[in-house]
Amino acid sequence: AAIFKEDQTILCSKLYIPKQRSTTASILDTVAKQIFQQQQQNGTLQIEDMFVIYEIVQDQLVLIITEEKANLLDANVLLEILGQSIESANDPFESLMLLDELSIGGVPNQFLIQQQNIRARLEMHSDAEVKYLEERKIKEKQAEETRKLREAELNKEQGNGLVDQGLRFLGLSKPKVQQGHGIEESDLLRMRMKANQPVIQEAVKEESESESDEEFKIKKKVEEEVLPQRQRKGKQLKIR
Repeated sequence: AAIFKEDQTILCSKLYIPKQRSTTASILDTVAKQIFQQQQQNGTLQIEDMFVIYEIVQDQLVLIITEEKANLLDANVLLEILGQSIESANDPFESLMLLDELSIGGVPNQFLIQQQNIRARLEMHSDAEVKYLEERKIKEKQAEETRKLREAELNKEQGNGLVDQGLRFLGLSKPKVQQGHGIEESDLLRMRMKANQPVIQEAVKEESESESDEEFKIKKKVEEEVLPQRQRKGKQLKIR
């Protein structure tokens, strides 16, 4: 395992399998050149009988070289944990200690934690998927209910149209649907007039009575004033 600085020089490295140091240094040099030329944040390379898994963390190249028969999944987990740990390292010695701790003693526990995190993410994904499916079923049910209501309305409209056609064929008309009180307007007008007739008659009676009183007063006034005057004039003519 090794950590490179941004200028492609080795910050620290550690050999954990029997291998000649010169061969390892040559491999590291070749790998660093290829990775920095590709300018990718992470990836894998195969050199001879070895696999290289790398990741750039805070402008530092972190890589793990494994044998061809090694478990690449374990190596990926180790690289991810190593990259997260390197972010908190302040100097090469601390980084070297992290390499030793993770590669020798800390891998099993860290790997178990990583598996638990992966399992938790999968469960979250499963919960989200179940929720999505439930919401989809509800929407489908609502859409089906809306479709049935619309279909019933169309059938009703089509049925009314067939009834109208049949009545026209028989020379009949469809009975009017009464709104509100359910009484024909002509009948309602006649009922209103009948209900108001006593009131009208009473008003006419009062008016006629008032007119009779007025006529009576006029006649009385004529008898009291006009007739005596005519009688006096008649007497005067006789005397002359």
